[in-house]
Amino acid sequence: MVLVKPILQKFRIAVLTICAQFVVGRSRKPWFRREPLREAPAAFVETDAAQKHGLQLAAHSWTGGRMEARNNGKKFMDHHVGSVSSTKTMYAVGVNNQIYEQAITDMTASTTWQKISDGPSTTDGTGATSIAIKDDTIYALALDGAIYDHSLSTLSYNAPWVKVAKGPVKSILIIVDDLYAVGNGTGVDNSPKDGAIYKQSVIDLDPDGDWTQVGGGQGAEKMVSIATTGSQIYGVGEDGVIYQQMFSTMAPDTSWTAVGSSAADRMLAIAIDDPTTIWATDQLKVLKADVGAIPTGPGGWTEIGQGPILSMVISGTLSPDPANPAAPGV
Repeated sequence: MVLVKPILQKFRIAVLTICAQFVVGRSRKPWFRREPLREAPAAFVETDAAQKHGLQLAAHSWTGGRMEARNNGKKFMDHHVGSVSSTKTMYAVGVNNQIYEQAITDMTASTTWQKISDGPSTTDGTGATSIAIKDDTIYALALDGAIYDHSLSTLSYNAPWVKVAKGPVKSILIIVDDLYAVGNGTGVDNSPKDGAIYKQSVIDLDPDGDWTQVGGGQGAEKMVSIATTGSQIYGVGEDGVIYQQMFSTMAPDTSWTAVGSSAADRMLAIAIDDPTTIWATDQLKVLKADVGAIPTGPGGWTEIGQGPILSMVISGTLSPDPANPAAPGV
């Protein structure tokens, strides 16, 4: 009996030790247990990759090597990425002055445009004649000759636009942090002169602010639309010819040099999305050519998409809810 007690005591201690080890072991995370994601992956290459992580991306935009992902219109991530492919989108103004979009990678002479907005509503009517995009902001030249803006990710058909700059101007373009415009006035009392190039800082845009003239336009060289590769600036003249000059040295008294197109293939607007590719429209169709070899006649352009459109701009941003596919103006 004396020997049994120590044995029972040792047995009791052993049992308690085993139980304690079992409880501690259960509290540890097994190696095979998958933890839920607590933050977004560093980059999204495809929408499928985002969906694997439970994200339904409504839109994504690209600015200077940064990617912004949105989930139902709300910013989810703003992350610097080194090299990630994105879908380039062409935004266009139809002959009915409504705003459309289409992915460039899918664009053909038979693909349709997606309407995304009726454009700004003014006393002169509803619609736009030219557009520009910076990050998540779309700027529209309204029918009253002034410029309005709206968030691209929340844009809808009849969304209210906000006036940000006065006119009269005939086309607009964003270059880095400046809003450029082609004048459409008399040049008197700070009215932007017809065909000349002007600019304002995007940061300091004022509905009553004056424009600063940075480029000239006289005679046949009165510009209608402009685009830039960064080092060169290109313009479509009223004669339908494409002109060029150095962007860094452009001034009100510098001249333009004719580099392409002809009256037989009259251009209404141009756009450049990289230093090698120039896009143009003759209203009926979307055309494409190499910047280094701009055609001097109608036969050198490659037809890429259908019109009828008045102007276009290229961006890496897709709007969240494209709808109502149709040819612009239909």
